Amino acid sequence: MKKLFNENYMVFDTEGLGLNDTKKKEYGKQQSYHIGYGIFNPYGELLKSGNFVVREIFENEEKMNTAFYRDKLDMYYQDLQDKVATLRYYKNIISQIKKDIKEYNIKAVFAYNCPYDLVAILETAQTTNLKNCPKLTFKENAKGKPVPQFEQAFKEILENEEIEVFDIMTMSCMSICQDKEYLETVEYSPKGNPRTTAEAVYRYISGNKSFIEEHTAYEDSIIENEILKECLKRGLQPQKFVYMPFRLIPKELYKKVA
Repeated sequence: MKKLFNENYMVFDTEGLGLNDTKKKEYGKQQSYHIGYGIFNPYGELLKSGNFVVREIFENEEKMNTAFYRDKLDMYYQDLQDKVATLRYYKNIISQIKKDIKEYNIKAVFAYNCPYDLVAILETAQTTNLKNCPKLTFKENAKGKPVPQFEQAFKEILENEEIEVFDIMTMSCMSICQDKEYLETVEYSPKGNPRTTAEAVYRYISGNKSFIEEHTAYEDSIIENEILKECLKRGLQPQKFVYMPFRLIPKELYKKVA
């Protein structure tokens, strides 16, 4: 089996109440009620998994009634009953993640559209009053605009300055999403841009055209690892998040089929 990466790595995903609207300065929707992750060896094989429901959020009926995927609540109750998922306080989930990262010597953490998950981790820490929860800092970019340092906050929450966070969506847009067949078969947005969601990309690489993403954190982290593996097989190195990564796909590749 071909080695895809030089070390063990983690892929994680979160499910929150919805999306924040930063333009309207509306925050709090990305509080996570579900955190899932897989730890994989350099060959992409699963070594350890975590599938946790956040007690403070999940048991708050008022909050959960606002969740975008509240129709999946019965499934969560069943998973908890069947011990597929575990209900834990947020501080204990973070403690477990820190323990697993240390045990498996994780330096690289991946997520699909990682800014969402980084915001979710921080916002949930703030909401649950996690001990030593960091304050969000900002750094000016080349245009002088303050950019929130979510990855730094993530490192501080995990008390680990060595880890780096990479974005699978950006990697997909640099490789898989530029395939001619992908661009000929994928759905396009009303603005004429190719869809680059995890669901769309996984449909393509798996050949399962009817695949529907679960939108539950653990299951999504597993399919996102399959996407990551395909990117690594193509020789692509881990990439940091790029704003609007679909723009990495040259328009001349899809303007004739959009």
